[in-house]
Amino acid sequence: MRINSTAVVATLLILLGILGVIFSPNTYWLYILGMAGIFSMVGYGLALLIGIAGQISIGHAAFFAIGAYTEAILTTKYGFSFWQTLPIGILLAFALGLILAAPALRVKGPYLAMVTIAFGLILENIIIEAEPITGGFNGISDIDKPSLFGLVFDIRWHVGLIVLSAVLTGFAYSFLTKSRFSKSLKASSDAEAAAIAIGINPVQIRSFAFAISAGITGLAGALFAPMVGFISPENFNLFQSILFLLLTILGGVGTLTGPVIGAIIIAGLPEVLSGLAEYRILVFGILLVLILWIRPNGIASLYEAKASSKNPKKRIGNGNIDQWLKAGLRKGLLKIEDLTIRFGGVKAVSNVRFSIEPGKIVGLIGPNGAGKTTLLNLISGFYQAGSGHVSRSDENLSSHPTYQQSGLGIARTFQATQLFGSLTVYENLYIALPKGVDHDFIIFELLNLVGYKQGLDCYASELAFVDRRLVEIARALACNPDLILLDEPAAGLSAKEKDDLSQLLAYLAGLGIRVLLVEHDVRLVMGTCDEIVVLDGGHVIAQGAPEQVREMPQVIEAYLGVAKLHVVAKAENLDPKTVLEISNLSAGYGNLSVLKDIDLIAKNHETLALLGANGAGKSTLMKALSGLIPSKGVIRFKGKDISGVPGHQRVSLGLALVPEGRQVFPELTVGENLLLGGYIKSASMRKQRIEEMLTLFPRLRERFNQPAGTLSGGEQQMLAFGRAMMSAPDLLLLDEPSLGLAPKLVAEVYQAIQKIAGEGTGLIVVDQFAKTVLQIADRGYVFSSGKITLEGNAADLLQSEEMISEYLGEG
Repeated sequence: MRINSTAVVATLLILLGILGVIFSPNTYWLYILGMAGIFSMVGYGLALLIGIAGQISIGHAAFFAIGAYTEAILTTKYGFSFWQTLPIGILLAFALGLILAAPALRVKGPYLAMVTIAFGLILENIIIEAEPITGGFNGISDIDKPSLFGLVFDIRWHVGLIVLSAVLTGFAYSFLTKSRFSKSLKASSDAEAAAIAIGINPVQIRSFAFAISAGITGLAGALFAPMVGFISPENFNLFQSILFLLLTILGGVGTLTGPVIGAIIIAGLPEVLSGLAEYRILVFGILLVLILWIRPNGIASLYEAKASSKNPKKRIGNGNIDQWLKAGLRKGLLKIEDLTIRFGGVKAVSNVRFSIEPGKIVGLIGPNGAGKTTLLNLISGFYQAGSGHVSRSDENLSSHPTYQQSGLGIARTFQATQLFGSLTVYENLYIALPKGVDHDFIIFELLNLVGYKQGLDCYASELAFVDRRLVEIARALACNPDLILLDEPAAGLSAKEKDDLSQLLAYLAGLGIRVLLVEHDVRLVMGTCDEIVVLDGGHVIAQGAPEQVREMPQVIEAYLGVAKLHVVAKAENLDPKTVLEISNLSAGYGNLSVLKDIDLIAKNHETLALLGANGAGKSTLMKALSGLIPSKGVIRFKGKDISGVPGHQRVSLGLALVPEGRQVFPELTVGENLLLGGYIKSASMRKQRIEEMLTLFPRLRERFNQPAGTLSGGEQQMLAFGRAMMSAPDLLLLDEPSLGLAPKLVAEVYQAIQKIAGEGTGLIVVDQFAKTVLQIADRGYVFSSGKITLEGNAADLLQSEEMISEYLGEG
């Protein structure tokens, strides 16, 4: 029989409290025990807020004061009994917490902390100024202890009441951590967008959690006032709020016994160190720092462990899962009608319209920046359309709040998998299921359906990448959808896993579920979908059966690009020399392996093109070369192995990156951006390089003192080039230089690329428009699923039918 260490420690703490009440030799030790009990209650309130809801408050002393002053004022000035005022203090703290939560929880991070600090300071000032009621700085004294059936509680009885209240608060907290409410809070903290997608209203549940936390702290304050007999504003200042926060973190955020452990240390340790006189506080602080350094997750993390894993029980065969999935189907044609949205002055999606019939799989494809994910966000309610709507059987689905979309039959996955990492696999699906269904059966069957083989009690944060994809699809199905939106579900999957995914989608369509699939693997899309919708620049440019769409000239143009460039002939006397050699390079993101055994070379005076469909691994290679992500294999630059060299040092060696999306520093001027690019050079060299960059990009001279964030897209791209060139690199990596630019600006950018290459700098260029970059490139490599599948001279690749098939699938 396995012993639960948490239960053992909790039992020991309860016994310690009981024995302390009974056998404490004097009032002094009873007072310390009482303070530990009061701090424990506050700790549980903050544990709910921090450990479960993921919110931070540095103003909880205000709610502590509300409970204490309500108790003190009503008993000393208006003749109420302790038992009458206790619920009033709790409810008042709860109500004020709910009122504060509404505006406070619309901000995050340090802003939320600042709001709660401001609330605490305001309340402290009100207490001081409202002297006729609160006593101001003089406080309120002679606060009576509670009485029951004519028996007035002495300090021992009152501390016994405090310990009992702390124990009951701990039990309530334990029950709450196992509830659906708690799991929904954790989900909102881990991945808010995904929580909304399964029907959770984060603001609502966080507000309620904040109010509960405030109410518990109000209870602690109401018990504190009679115990000490005198309260003043000094008891409820900012330092007290920080102390509350410290004890919660010290004990262990998210643990059952952590608040009690932290409370005992905060209440008792200063008294244990009292013999050190004036050094007591110093030693106390040093000990706290040491504890947090040794156990950063809190002391309770020593014995409170995560649950073990178990495998799902296979119970397929009765067909009930099919019937359950069919129960979510709705009749009628689902229509996307004239959806349009602007971001600033740019139309990201413009007048998009198509329909999805029950049981049909529609593929949504297009080059980078075409508006695919934006359209999914519009359909699922994460963005509000400027015009147009989504409807089914004449019901306007777009008129409902985002968190209600899952209840209307719309479920989705995300481009970057968004599981609830602090929840188990079982819990991820459990909170997505409608209430009142056979949770175990449905969860087991859905996980078996998608092919998940691991444990149900594994935490989602610990899953391998493929399993994360499978669980996210299962969670979307747990919403019992009529329409499921899949955003790049095959990214990072093997060929076998993609085949399994294709079969799963066909199975779901066979049940009558509508599927809208956004996927970069065009072969998968062409082989799976009944209909294809092609987006480019936010517009629908083609629509029809897969075999028809693949042959449409406008689709080929959108994927490969046909911009005509003025190609500058290179000097004939150039002698290109190898500057970069890559051998057996593999790289990825965490558990996701993207690149596998890449071998290539790059030379100076040479422009090398990296080609392939979206998600093939091109940008991942650029990040690996520049040191932004770890990699395995050998990267040899100018004859030196730089595989283990940090990214910032690779710049000093002569390797520079122009990242995807330009990433200029928007608040800094053009000149300041350029200066930062040359920080490794001397002052005189920086001055010389700036002049060279302004000569290369004359438009930047005109904008030299202008903030970079106010430049056009083309100007920002030129600035990104100039900033990277300031370090005088031997090899320049260009990641998607034409992304989001108009054709005229694309031509200007590539004119600049040719000038840079003409000066002797080697270039590796990743660009979605293959036919554009191949016009000015010398050689190229074509990527597919993280491997090089084709390489050769640019002229040969430009005419290659095999390259077209890498973008648009087989004919």
